[in-house]
Amino acid sequence: MHDYRYKHGDRPLEGYTIQRAIGRGGFGEVYYGVSDSGREVAIKAIQGYEQIELRGITQCMNLKSPHLVSIFDIKRNEHGKSFVVMEYVSGPSLRDLLTDAPSGLGLQKAGFFLREIGKGLSFLHESGIVHRDLKPGNIFYENGYVKVGDYGLSKAMSASVHSGQTITVGTVHYMAPEIGAGRYDRSIDIYALGVLLYEMLTGAVPFSGSSHGEILMKHMSTEPDLTGIDESMGRVIRKALAKDPSQRYQTVQEMVEDVFGSEQIRNSVSHFSPDSLTLVAGRVARQMGTPPQASPPPLPFGLSPPPPPPPPIREPKLAAPPPRARAQTGEEPAGGGVDPISWKQRYILAGVGAVAVAIGTSLFTHSPFPDAAKAAFFVLLVICGASAGLLLARDRINLRSETGAFRRLGFGAIACAASLVTASGLLMASSSRVRVTMLLVLVPLLVVDWYGRMSPGRKERLSLKAAFLAGLCAFVCSIGTMAIMHMRGGGGLAVGILAGISLVVQVASPFRSASAKAPQPAKAPPEPPPEPPPLSPAPVPRVSKYK
Repeated sequence: MHDYRYKHGDRPLEGYTIQRAIGRGGFGEVYYGVSDSGREVAIKAIQGYEQIELRGITQCMNLKSPHLVSIFDIKRNEHGKSFVVMEYVSGPSLRDLLTDAPSGLGLQKAGFFLREIGKGLSFLHESGIVHRDLKPGNIFYENGYVKVGDYGLSKAMSASVHSGQTITVGTVHYMAPEIGAGRYDRSIDIYALGVLLYEMLTGAVPFSGSSHGEILMKHMSTEPDLTGIDESMGRVIRKALAKDPSQRYQTVQEMVEDVFGSEQIRNSVSHFSPDSLTLVAGRVARQMGTPPQASPPPLPFGLSPPPPPPPPIREPKLAAPPPRARAQTGEEPAGGGVDPISWKQRYILAGVGAVAVAIGTSLFTHSPFPDAAKAAFFVLLVICGASAGLLLARDRINLRSETGAFRRLGFGAIACAASLVTASGLLMASSSRVRVTMLLVLVPLLVVDWYGRMSPGRKERLSLKAAFLAGLCAFVCSIGTMAIMHMRGGGGLAVGILAGISLVVQVASPFRSASAKAPQPAKAPPEPPPEPPPLSPAPVPRVSKYK
């Protein structure tokens, strides 16, 4: 990637000095800068789609809300280049938080962000503006506030305008199906908010693929896979991602109130302190090597040393909960949210388990190999190869949106290919009975539900029943092979291999119990049913960091 146009000390715009480059997008480059009077600002140097960018910025320049990134001015330098001068946000973006939590933020943070994003988005909609590019990189957290930013694609609402510029309308993973037809009303932001909620709960977008065209087709024809997501949250996501805009929520407030209608979710989020986001910001800053206080933060919308703890956020009082209120688990390990075991610990335990299964299988089952050591090595190779293929497929290939049969075949085919690659050398130098043993492994690999064993929302972290059933598939296959094809192989080895693969992928996969209950708040005197306030933010006192 080429270097940024401006460097520390440059003054591309009169009155402002560049401190460092902090980001690049399709519309230009963003820099952290300081005005001659000492005010910290973010300066966006526009490099593409200038007319579209300036149109959106102009429409939003005079909007004032603590939940929107403020735009100060649009300026041109002596060379005619356009710059947007904006508020500098020193906290993490939602993208930073999701990168730090690849399995999702958990119920509390997801609910907090949904509520606060809803305030800024509702304010835009009430001002007659649709954002059109809502995504994690455009959501920022600072001092207890969540801010919506980057209005380059924002547009005044119109039911009949077709711009013919679909390529510039949003990011493909968050793009509503009707955008291709030129419809740009608030429903496309509600669709994007549904994608955000899905991503905050799972760590992944609902639709992905190898090309923009494939992703767009899934937006138009595929339903989101809600496996592992609680019923009440899944119902909200399903409605927000309806293909027909008329079937979605009609306002952002309606969607947020539906989420917070669940008493369990409302209680969980009411006990969430934004201080934890401040701690995340500090941790991410250390991971990225942010220099201590000697120089300005490297990322304007992302990372800085922890600011002082903000005052507690009051939970908005919403309408009484509707029926069918069952919350997803919270983020804390005690509530069944984020896995308390790190990925390194999981993989070490999985490796130890694979070795133990290989040794036990070779010692206690009849083997087509001349000695137990060679049999153990074969079992270990196949278990490690198949498990690695399954875990990589879970993280890198989106098979969750496929139907059950296709998903099983997809994961099974990948496991078969990976196990054949790792054991190919040994298979070529072994007897026909060893090859029959490998066949007894490959067939069950295509049948077992591997995704159910690796899903973070599975019922148990480690299910011996699941391992037993996987081994039983291999046993049935060995019986059928002997009865129908009159071929004998190491049926015991095959059973051990399938059971071992099932155990290894369960141990190595993150676990977020979907059945655990969120912590219950302390008993308090009963309160009368509260009245729902408007989602659009009222002026909130805020301590300016530019005093």
